[in-house]
Amino acid sequence: KLNKAQKHFVETYLLAENPYKRIIILKSRQLGFTTLIALWFLDEVIWHPNTEALQIAHTVADAKEIFNRKVRYAINNLPLPVKEILKTDQSRASRVQFIYPDAGGGNSISAVTVAGSGRSGTYHLLHISEFAKMAKTYESRAEEVIKGTLPSVPMDGTVFIESTAEGMSGLYYEMFMSAWKRRHLITPAMSKAEFFPVFYNWTWDEEEIEKSC
Repeated sequence: KLNKAQKHFVETYLLAENPYKRIIILKSRQLGFTTLIALWFLDEVIWHPNTEALQIAHTVADAKEIFNRKVRYAINNLPLPVKEILKTDQSRASRVQFIYPDAGGGNSISAVTVAGSGRSGTYHLLHISEFAKMAKTYESRAEEVIKGTLPSVPMDGTVFIESTAEGMSGLYYEMFMSAWKRRHLITPAMSKAEFFPVFYNWTWDEEEIEKSC
């Protein structure tokens, strides 16, 4: 069940007729964007063979939690008819593969990987979670993600960077503010090369609003 912020993001960006391909999100806490993106990635990978998705968390512990409590949990709770059709490989601790037989006798493989940093390869879907925290705590790793992992996503791929604020400095702050100043100029077509900024403040948190009433 989507909350207010998730519903708006899905309808405005994920299901838009001309979707933005690279989005940088500044958000209030606990709005569920990591869960939403994890499940959307999983859906995209299941229904589109030869699709690679990567989610990067700012710590290894968070990467494990995303994989176990969001990705693996969702797979284990898929409807039985779907589970019977899907051939999966979950032998790796932070990666699940979906195997699709090809007409020629081979296999097509799609996969979701969750990690604490970027890896070599080509990714059609990339999500960098809590990037401001990574940039503050692990500056060199954050720079490597931007310089090494982002270029691995093709122009028609999709990238989400999301985070709560961690002060008015740092790599994430600079990236978001640079995009925010140009937001009125960035079209969906231009977002294949530069990030479109989105801001969800505390007024999108229905639970917090209810507590204060």
